[in-house]
Amino acid sequence: MRRYTPLFSKSNEDLLKEDYREFGNSSTCSCPNTIGGELLEAVLVPKEEVFEIIQLLVKNKKELFLKKNKELKLCDQFDKILKKYKIVFDYDINTKDTVFLAGSFFKQKNNKIYLTWSKRINLINEDEKYFYDFFEIFKPLIGHELLHRMQFIQRNNLIIFNRTDKNDVRAQLSSNQEIMAYAWVAVEELRYHFGNDKTILELIKTTTPAKFRYSEVLTRYHTFFEKEDLILKKFYKYMYLYLEDKNETIQTFV
Repeated sequence: MRRYTPLFSKSNEDLLKEDYREFGNSSTCSCPNTIGGELLEAVLVPKEEVFEIIQLLVKNKKELFLKKNKELKLCDQFDKILKKYKIVFDYDINTKDTVFLAGSFFKQKNNKIYLTWSKRINLINEDEKYFYDFFEIFKPLIGHELLHRMQFIQRNNLIIFNRTDKNDVRAQLSSNQEIMAYAWVAVEELRYHFGNDKTILELIKTTTPAKFRYSEVLTRYHTFFEKEDLILKKFYKYMYLYLEDKNETIQTFV
């Protein structure tokens, strides 16, 4: 198997020495609720790889902006552009077209990330505005799955099966891996609207409704966990660590 070359931040150099391996009879899960080893206290940061992926899509936007590119053809184009990152796109005709991406998961067996488009995908080659609009959901979503891949490498490629009921949202959100990955998403949601990390740090320390208005993930954690719950405290701890990262998240896509 060809070695995958990750582009993670320098703070995660211990992960860069690992290579992705094929597995035999093992299956996959995207949100494991147990792990095969302790997670690092420091957060894993997929920032540089997320930025590289977005820049690559922007660089190839002319190839995507073709009227003949519809649904599956667009999926093929995205697959081709992001092949080296092992990211695969699919299309679900039954998915509501209110959002560009209906879902995502990281498959441990082959180290690939899968994302599902809705019919809204067709808008990106009709108006350039929509091409940039889709980054609002794509950036935190792909970062979430890249974090799961980094966690997978951290535990030495040990595949863990998810035995949590998919309908048990509280149990899913309680996973150490999910807390970290969702903390990344919450911070990116807030960065999209506020930009300045210092402003966000001050905001999340308050009880103002504004922080819930701009972060669906933050709202979800407060819905399922009380103020003194250890899960919620860990979630905030990871958010603080992402916001205190010395390397500011790059917002520019062009």
